[in-house]
Amino acid sequence: MSETKKILFASTNPHSIYLKNLARESVNRYEGLSIDMIDIARNDFYHFKSEESSFALVPDEITKRGKTISELWKTRSLIKGLASYESVTMHAPSVRYALYMGDLAGRAKRANVVIWGSDFYAITSSWKQKLQRYIYNRADRMVISTVQGKLDLVKRVPSVENKITNIKFGNNNIELINVETINEIKKSLRKEYGVKDGKMVFCLGHKAEAEQQHLRVLENLFQLDTLLLDKLHIVIPLTYPRGAYAEKLEKDILEFFDQKDFQDYTLLTDFLSDEEISNLRIVSDIYINARTHDLFAAAVMEHLYAQNVVCVPEWQVTCDELKEMKADFFDFNWENLQDVLTKAINRADRNASSLTHNSEIIHNHISWDSVAPKWLDIFLN
Repeated sequence: MSETKKILFASTNPHSIYLKNLARESVNRYEGLSIDMIDIARNDFYHFKSEESSFALVPDEITKRGKTISELWKTRSLIKGLASYESVTMHAPSVRYALYMGDLAGRAKRANVVIWGSDFYAITSSWKQKLQRYIYNRADRMVISTVQGKLDLVKRVPSVENKITNIKFGNNNIELINVETINEIKKSLRKEYGVKDGKMVFCLGHKAEAEQQHLRVLENLFQLDTLLLDKLHIVIPLTYPRGAYAEKLEKDILEFFDQKDFQDYTLLTDFLSDEEISNLRIVSDIYINARTHDLFAAAVMEHLYAQNVVCVPEWQVTCDELKEMKADFFDFNWENLQDVLTKAINRADRNASSLTHNSEIIHNHISWDSVAPKWLDIFLN
């Protein structure tokens, strides 16, 4: 039996699926590991319950602190009242963490900072970057998902170069994709999606946001020869985030298809479960991600794992990572996109070219079996 050890997560998003999955996989692999979490935005305290595979609110930890003069001192009081931990790991720290960095670090043997996605690129003001540097310099270790992300971070904060480790979050959805039976499952899913015989499923993007550049991609796609377009059933996931922009985008896409007199499409607007997301990857033949920035896109990895023809823009860090991984995919820019789309459509015939090796590559990089031991090393050693 492993020695009992306690670690602390700090976050402003305690209900994140990424944190829940990370906690579950860590606890499953280290017997005796106990994980608590503090939400520094709402002064809430949670404990991870293995039997429920989720973080449960611990109200006593909040109420026994009582009311203090301000939210700042209330949060500091909560942190100082916590037990001692092997490590405290701050996830996606915003500049507000600068207020609590010393208190959080004081509760553990070591302090870790995990940068999520492309968050640090978004901080552009000089005073926020100064607070950002303070947080990073106070950390003992840092985690970022990609090699390029590390290089960009070191350019901004050279002093942290030797404390950065590249570790990705594991991906649960690929566990739901059975690559051994993927072609059989694909055939049954095509009926659910209403895909006509002989059509290929072209999946555009993975969420309803301006950065996905849906309409610009569609405008390029519909410049192709009609013979190519006639081979496609276009699927566009607009399931999140829902709101005014998503509703406008849905309307604009429908108007676009109406103007083109194009009928073979499916717009997904309802929330998708993990199984439904995995089914979307399976039913697809071609996937394109044209997001303006993306550090390491889970949707791209899942489509590659499902052996789809994948198109990624050369301006994304994801593109460099895939080349480093030696994955088989198409990269593009706006100048050559129409040529790339033509090649992608022609290649999407699974009988003509096999992309099975992508499944193995992705599994080795983002399966929990591959990444969980690395996370435990950060938390415990």
